[in-house]
Amino acid sequence: MTRRADNREERLPVQQVIARGGELPDFTPVPRQCERHDGWTEDRQRRFIEALADTGSVHAACKAVNMSQAGAYHLRRQPGAESFRAAWQAAIEKPQPGPSARRR
Repeated sequence: MTRRADNREERLPVQQVIARGGELPDFTPVPRQCERHDGWTEDRQRRFIEALADTGSVHAACKAVNMSQAGAYHLRRQPGAESFRAAWQAAIEKPQPGPSARRR
């Protein structure tokens, strides 16, 4: 059995927003006590916020970065996560394109 290619890394709506001069929420990643390749790295935190802005769903954003929802909410509660929490909120409040805009 072969594994199918995962296209979640290519989130076109977010890339289109950036290409048109739009902005994703800017934030300072949550500092971690140790760097783990499979943990919440700065890059993974940024991709999570991008996916959250794209989908409006914590579940889908976690799936896109291969992390658990419990881990995301835990990260959000950590000391030094104020900027991350603000970006999370801004990403969720970002207007989502309507069904007709998605078909284009």
